[in-house]
Amino acid sequence: MLQCDVSERPAGGSVVERRYVVAPHLMLEAHDDAHAVVVNTATGARAKVSIAAFRMLSRFDVPRTVSDVFGRSDEGRAAARVRALVEHGLLWDVEVERPAEKPRRRPAPFRFCNAPSYSASGARADVVVLGVPYDLGGPENGREGLLAIRQKSLDYTYMVDFDARQPAGWFDAGSGVRILEGVRIADADDIPWVHGEPQRAVFERVVETLDELLPVDGVPLVLAGDASVSHAVATCCAGRHPLSVVHFAAGGAAAEREGESVTVYDVARAMTHVAGVRSVVTAGLREASGYAPPPGVTEVTATRLRAGDPGDLVAHLPIAERVLLSIDMGVVDVSTPPSGKGMSLREVRDAIHTIGGRHRIVGVVIAGLDPSAPLGPVVAIVACHLALQALHVATLRRVA
Repeated sequence: MLQCDVSERPAGGSVVERRYVVAPHLMLEAHDDAHAVVVNTATGARAKVSIAAFRMLSRFDVPRTVSDVFGRSDEGRAAARVRALVEHGLLWDVEVERPAEKPRRRPAPFRFCNAPSYSASGARADVVVLGVPYDLGGPENGREGLLAIRQKSLDYTYMVDFDARQPAGWFDAGSGVRILEGVRIADADDIPWVHGEPQRAVFERVVETLDELLPVDGVPLVLAGDASVSHAVATCCAGRHPLSVVHFAAGGAAAEREGESVTVYDVARAMTHVAGVRSVVTAGLREASGYAPPPGVTEVTATRLRAGDPGDLVAHLPIAERVLLSIDMGVVDVSTPPSGKGMSLREVRDAIHTIGGRHRIVGVVIAGLDPSAPLGPVVAIVACHLALQALHVATLRRVA
């Protein structure tokens, strides 16, 4: 419990004033003339305070006593306000020892579709968005892809119906129906990581955070730097229920493992070793990998998908199986005119609907977007579209 007294009297009888300092990891997110929103980057928690309270916080930028800040004459009147800030964890008593706190989540500049933040959403969320800017599993610069997707997603305004008090969803011009109506989405910001940190530690943080945030039937939308992160998401989802993974990728992902780290080249093979993962289908390859995939992995090229029945994709999945959907954005051909080697947006979308029509999608990973690439902005648009379509299919049965 935090110490809230503004002074204490030791055995000698003299009063020793306590010193306070603004809590570590506290960041100003937004403000106007009346209020400020501050975020604890260690927990992701947000708090809305009056601008007067924020100015008071700012004066404790270094450890100070109440009288240092307000003077002896105003000390009594300020004490109650200081106690309130301490009780809310915004001010810390420097004399109280606390264990070192490592940030669990890092605030993102934008929220997916401007949906409520996880900590401020109040009600339980049906979909939890989490960013994992890890991109050391492949050669692409994907860590900034999360920002590009979230920023582009602001074109899809998240609104709640005033009377029904339920999310309004969006009208999908392609299908002529509303999607995600009544589905509550919350953005839980990003998982922090630093260069030199072992991949295992980053992935364990992903699993722990998803376990903490997701309700029993919640669907995660993970925006990842590269597709190796799908291994961590599969670990979390398969820990709840056995499942299969459909991994859309332009290149084979079942190469022999080298070292302990998971890469975009061997993520399919690595996921077959995750407890609860029954099978992995890598779909959309631009050409056959040239080697026999290991047990539990099936590879389906884009040419084969295009020439055959879309149901050919789900023929490799157990009946009524739960499915984790992983999409490496390199699988989509956004060139004009199309090169014909990759999958088109419509083909990936149709495949998602085919999978969702026969199986239950329990999680979605969107990875591998390099916004600095020549067609990066176009890929960001496609990523938003596929994310919304996948979430629509994943939540359709439950909402119905």
